[in-house]
Amino acid sequence: MNAWAVAVVAFAAMAAAAGLAVLVARRLPADYVGERTQHTMKPAVAMIATVASLILGLMVTSARYSYSEAGEDVQRFAAAVLSTDLELAGLGPAGCAARAVLGAYVGAVIAETWAPGDDRAATAASERPSAILLFRLDSLVRGLDPADTEQAAVRRAASALVLELIDRQWKVAGDAASNVPMAFIGVVIAWLALIYAGFGVFAPGNPVAMAALGFSALCIAAALFLVAELGQPFAGPMRVSPEPMQDVLRHVERGACSG
Repeated sequence: MNAWAVAVVAFAAMAAAAGLAVLVARRLPADYVGERTQHTMKPAVAMIATVASLILGLMVTSARYSYSEAGEDVQRFAAAVLSTDLELAGLGPAGCAARAVLGAYVGAVIAETWAPGDDRAATAASERPSAILLFRLDSLVRGLDPADTEQAAVRRAASALVLELIDRQWKVAGDAASNVPMAFIGVVIAWLALIYAGFGVFAPGNPVAMAALGFSALCIAAALFLVAELGQPFAGPMRVSPEPMQDVLRHVERGACSG
């Protein structure tokens, strides 16, 4: 879901509804837009506006919390990768191959998670390079032959951490999917268009009134932009930073076994 497209469609719908209502109102009989009609229309529009404002406020709040949670999930994912690398380092030369695969895995996760949405959706999660590398890492860790009881304990800890990586990656992959249904956005935009049509019926049609309606529609479109943008935390201008994962990748590459 493109946040800019959502904002443009929302603004266009509200502006078109208000403008069309202004034109239609000028051709209606006087009693259709008289005081008695206004007394009926205003409460009806106010009720729709109240519901729409509550829904829009809840959408912004929910999107903000989802965005923050995605950032925290990235931090936890990076910590799990770092813990795995430290455990593998404790195996000495026996863990070199697994550490190399771990570095390649982190690089693949970064490339996939912060890729455009269409690129993420093009491949099934289990068939992505990161998943293949993670399965290979798990096989390498399980296949290690510890030299003593201490290394056996390290291998068990490393194996448990690999399983945690699966859980963390699955969580981040879920965060990457847009959590704002398009049907929901469409319903809200339809409500907003109806509200602005009600405004336009009784608007005087002078430049000041039209500017006020246009500015308010722009502000509401900006709110919907925030909802759509925060709902896809790994894409767009407000994406969650990949810096924690990049820092871990640099650490893994610096500590990689020579040769």
